[in-house]
Amino acid sequence: MTKIIALAIALSGLSNMAIAQTLAFEGAWAQNPEICNATNTDLVPMRISKTTIQFYESQCALTEPVNIRDMNGQLFDFVCAGEGETWSHRGLLLLNTDGTLTYASNGQSLILQRCE
Repeated sequence: MTKIIALAIALSGLSNMAIAQTLAFEGAWAQNPEICNATNTDLVPMRISKTTIQFYESQCALTEPVNIRDMNGQLFDFVCAGEGETWSHRGLLLLNTDGTLTYASNGQSLILQRCE
């Protein structure tokens, strides 16, 4: 019984760490500051919440977070919908030491700045 309780406590700590790291990504992110205030174009900021990521015409649920050891990043399963389609893929969100965010998916990556 003691081992089960200890395991439950350890697992709850892991999920709390994953949630805390996800919260660090929250906010609006863009490739350059001019995009941060854009509204009438497809070049709008990417918006990350605790459980979703919003692009121009699509939104993805961030599921199955996996912390990357010794790095300030997480891998996610992105479960997406937009323009009448649904799809999923694996993606990376990584906070860089200079405060930028690397978003990588499907063999491509973007370096994004936090919008103020």
